Amino acid sequence: MNKDTKLWVITEGMAGTENQCLAIAECLPPPNAEVKRVTIAFPFNFLCPLIFKTAPKWAIKGIDWNAQTPDIIIASGRKAIAPTLKFKNAFKVFVQDPRINPSHFDLCAIPNHDKTRGSNVVVTTAAPNRITQDSLNIAKDNYDLSYLPPKKIAILIGGNSKTHTMPDAFAYALHEQLMPYLQSDEYGFMITASRRTPQHIQDDLKSLFNNDKCAFWNGDGENPYHSYLANADTILVTEDSTSMLSDALSTGKPTYRLPLDGGSDKFDRLYATLSNHTGLKVFDGELDHYDYIPLNDAKLVADEIKKAFEKRHITT
Repeated sequence: MNKDTKLWVITEGMAGTENQCLAIAECLPPPNAEVKRVTIAFPFNFLCPLIFKTAPKWAIKGIDWNAQTPDIIIASGRKAIAPTLKFKNAFKVFVQDPRINPSHFDLCAIPNHDKTRGSNVVVTTAAPNRITQDSLNIAKDNYDLSYLPPKKIAILIGGNSKTHTMPDAFAYALHEQLMPYLQSDEYGFMITASRRTPQHIQDDLKSLFNNDKCAFWNGDGENPYHSYLANADTILVTEDSTSMLSDALSTGKPTYRLPLDGGSDKFDRLYATLSNHTGLKVFDGELDHYDYIPLNDAKLVADEIKKAFEKRHITT
């Protein structure tokens, strides 16, 4: 594998899964992965990959079948499986649980809280992501937070999902828990909500944290998410988002999860894994400094790709 190795990322275009693939790609020698966002035409969008593993080329949109074929494909998302499997000679990597036998791929990267295993499965602690020390150093000065007090707390807010529901009084409960820190001149707060955060809770957060010690991103302009992570001394993150938990715990900074209503066995396994590996704690109103080795799942997967890719080329 070298800078001339042709690398494709194939996804459905969903930001979360695409970023996981790109995070892994950025740890590999090829300098620029080509991103292919695909759709599958009826009826194969319903039939693949459980009934048919792949689909005719005419049914797959987003791939130029006349282009030079890739040496390596990193894919994620159900609709990405059919086009990926069309490339018989490529080294095929699937990120997350494919819900079909992993043996259809050369390598699968599956988080510990999913149960699918196989001889070609790399088990990650959480979700591969693009948070590295270098990326944090770059992001630190991208957003002016100099007006905040010296000790900064990043608060990453998710919202309602298939497994979790945000209580109506979430903002008020969080504000009450943080009151001792809000009353101190030492602490500043950097708050960002997501598209899944109910509007009335966003409004409550803006109102309750409306002072010169708080930065609240309202969705306008450049997203300061990475700058918040870079400048934070401590991170609070709602427990509904595997991606945000993974990002926070890739910084090496003390991280606390904010409980919501609901949950699932899979999320319980995730919390247990993260607690064991990083010391992730439930926020109970107390903030303590603690150290841990930051997650680096993207590099873990990339290293396994390098080894398996080279081994395949040696033996063929």
